[in-house]
Amino acid sequence: FQNLEGVAADPLGNVFVADTDAHVVRRISPSGVVRTVAGNGRAGLSGDGGQGPLASLNLPYGLAADLAGNLYIADLGNARIRKLSPDGIITTIAGHTADTRLAAPRNVAVDAAGAVYISDFGGHRIYKLTGAVMTPIAGNGRQGVSDENLPALTSVVNSPAGIAVDLQGNVYFGET
Repeated sequence: FQNLEGVAADPLGNVFVADTDAHVVRRISPSGVVRTVAGNGRAGLSGDGGQGPLASLNLPYGLAADLAGNLYIADLGNARIRKLSPDGIITTIAGHTADTRLAAPRNVAVDAAGAVYISDFGGHRIYKLTGAVMTPIAGNGRQGVSDENLPALTSVVNSPAGIAVDLQGNVYFGET
């Protein structure tokens, strides 16, 4: 391991870690076996539709696992969100089209219904991704500090980093 950033656990007890500087995501099984599941160790953008370990990532950062066994990766250096399916296939699900453009996605969270929440550190926004539809839910895209009790979409968000969603659908995020 070189520089660990994101950590997530799946329903089977596997722990995933984003080894950011090594450009890989590793899985630690409940028995302690470590295996690379995404990233070939070279910074880049490739491999969508293929096996995760053959793909190139660029500074993978935040991770989240859903109840179906999918792993979501904030591929910070590529400004994309990647999804690793339980069968090991990696795809880009956000950041690759005009409708899902991201500046610097730092972390991800997923709710029980499968919606993915993204903290866009460089874009100063929080997004909700449902299927292929990405919707801003907090921040107006400007960096700064807002007054309290403003509507989420009109508030100023300053470089959001960590993100979590609870069972009631409330979204929590930290600003740097």
